[in-house]
Amino acid sequence: MSTILLSGQDLRLLATRAAVLAKLGSTIRCGLGTMVEPFLRNERIDLLVLCHTLSLEQRERLISIALEKSSGIQILQLVSTIENQEIPLLPGIKISICDPNHLVRRVEDLLGESARQRPPVSSDSSYRYFSGPWLIQHEARR
Repeated sequence: MSTILLSGQDLRLLATRAAVLAKLGSTIRCGLGTMVEPFLRNERIDLLVLCHTLSLEQRERLISIALEKSSGIQILQLVSTIENQEIPLLPGIKISICDPNHLVRRVEDLLGESARQRPPVSSDSSYRYFSGPWLIQHEARR
């Protein structure tokens, strides 16, 4: 099962994106800003998704940690269509617009067969909160 880590500044938006991506059957973890660093450093993460709400400094820090840890990690930067020209394109970083349907297709493309071969998450999937409401983990119950 693939693991996706989302980081941004809006907890409600992160929870919504986690619910959308959970339909792929992946383990989803998300948190505010750089609070996700311990998970990024200590766990196997297949895809790091950076929300458009992160500052450039926060994005660069998380990207640096991800690339230090593993050259195999995929990194996806979300942008609104308005921001597209304003986001600096960093080498090896993929871009996706924030639209939920586009996001799911982009994640499926990046994770390849591991995303496409998972059965849909059952309706009794769960969310667990870590460190208060600031870090969320979603795991499918099978």
